[in-house]
Amino acid sequence: IAPCLNMQLNKEPQVNTKQKYPKSMIFYHSLLAVLMIATLVLGWVMDRENGLMFFYKFVGVLVLVFGVLRIINRMRNMANIPPSVNHGALHLVEKAAHGVLMLMMLVLPIVGWLVSNAKGYPVSVFGLFDLPNLLGKNEALAETLGEMHEVGANVFFFLLIFHVVGAVYHKLKTKEDVISRILPW
Repeated sequence: IAPCLNMQLNKEPQVNTKQKYPKSMIFYHSLLAVLMIATLVLGWVMDRENGLMFFYKFVGVLVLVFGVLRIINRMRNMANIPPSVNHGALHLVEKAAHGVLMLMMLVLPIVGWLVSNAKGYPVSVFGLFDLPNLLGKNEALAETLGEMHEVGANVFFFLLIFHVVGAVYHKLKTKEDVISRILPW
């Protein structure tokens, strides 16, 4: 299916894929990839007894802070972003996937913060201070927000897989080396 989509929806000539992203964008992409994957793994393996909640919240705060910085950095570097290799409908799919991934960098930590507050727990910033409580204790709301957080994490996971598969597809099938444009080495 993908080759057919590529032929039908991606008719423009190939783009130079040697142009790299700015170093600051590569830094934030790499850092947030590690942090967000870490939150997925921690979310899968933690429970109330194994003491990982502190680390989970710690990494969530880092995702929120660096996510905001990444978006600011992206807006400042729009003119330096290499052109997309996709055109037509595939370009729209690429933009939508990137947009939702960026949104998840903000939404998931904020909803996690709200879950913690609704359960009556603070969100500690590196053990130095607590973030302000945005909600009072409310177990029913905590349950709903927790489900939203879990669904959001699942959406993020599937988009991450989609993102990686798309990059590998370009590398192997279309011979467009989009992966090297964003790697730090």
